[in-house]
Amino acid sequence: MSTTLTILAPPLEPRFTVSSNLGSDACSIVNVRGEFDCVLDASTSGGFIATYHWTITAGSTDLKVDRSDGGPFTPAAECAFLAGGSQNDGKVSMTVTLRLEDRQGNLSSNERHTVTLVTNHFCGY
Repeated sequence: MSTTLTILAPPLEPRFTVSSNLGSDACSIVNVRGEFDCVLDASTSGGFIATYHWTITAGSTDLKVDRSDGGPFTPAAECAFLAGGSQNDGKVSMTVTLRLEDRQGNLSSNERHTVTLVTNHFCGY
């Protein structure tokens, strides 16, 4: 007698937070180089994740970051990237997108957050 056992991997479920001293979904440019204080954390995402594909968009400019760890980190940004946005009342709207990939190359759906970026008069704003 033979028995077949099928094991299914849990689905890839992107979940993340964006935080800073300003709270959730808000960050600020902290110096003349354009570094910002956004902390991205995808540690609550689900599935057997090999790669966390992050895309941060300001205006028409994208900053792409691929990581093997979902834990908290602050992406390296500079004015050339951040200057692409449109300012409104000292703030720029930024979109942060996360897509997960497993070891077989399967991709999750995109999870997006809109983040308010306080310019603090840096990067030409």
